[in-house]
Amino acid sequence: MKKKEAEQREAEREQRIKALLNSFVALSNTGEEELAQQIEQKLLKEIRFVEKKDWMNHMMCGDYPVIDIRCLAFCCCVSKTCVYRHLILKKLGLTEEDYKQMKEEMAKVGTMFTKK
Repeated sequence: MKKKEAEQREAEREQRIKALLNSFVALSNTGEEELAQQIEQKLLKEIRFVEKKDWMNHMMCGDYPVIDIRCLAFCCCVSKTCVYRHLILKKLGLTEEDYKQMKEEMAKVGTMFTKK
């Protein structure tokens, strides 16, 4: 019985987080910055960082709010707007510019293997 109750609480938590995410995006898109920031603070509190053995098989948007930060390496392109990346970067104290620089550094490493 306790397992079923725990599963139900977790399902309710996930629904609440999805509703908050949708509200955050909608308010941000309509210029309601004050309300969006209040919701953003609630969403930031939900993020938990973990280490997953199979982290390369995960994406932040699929695992939110339980994130292995190494998944940033495989996150979507810099030009794409992503609410999950925005929140995770903010929780880490990083900016979109920091993310862009990180991606550029990873690209430099990749070109080492293509040069002959």
